[in-house]
Amino acid sequence: IYLNEGFTGNIINDLTMLCPDIETLFVEISTEGNKFNFGVVYRPPSGNLKVFYQLLEKIFNNLSNRKNNNHSVVTGDFNINLLKNDSNKSKFENIFFGNCFIPTVSLPTHEKPGCDP
Repeated sequence: IYLNEGFTGNIINDLTMLCPDIETLFVEISTEGNKFNFGVVYRPPSGNLKVFYQLLEKIFNNLSNRKNNNHSVVTGDFNINLLKNDSNKSKFENIFFGNCFIPTVSLPTHEKPGCDP
């Protein structure tokens, strides 16, 4: 995460983690008296998807308990095919929608030979 000189940022330790199933970095950003949370999440494709979902739900629960939780952005590479109508997509969307977030990617972000879109 890069912050321009006009911003002040502090790592949110209880939302930041590094393990085989999820990697996250969350920062509370301040500018002109306003604060908001910005997070980036990465799910390693080799990680356990069930554990990823459990940790992601924990992150959203911790995020909703923060004072400035209505000013939050979560981005990342979740390595979940949102074009495939299956339980993985449903679980992912339920976690986001259930915490008042909306996934905005509606098209594949990359295509490679041999990879599902």
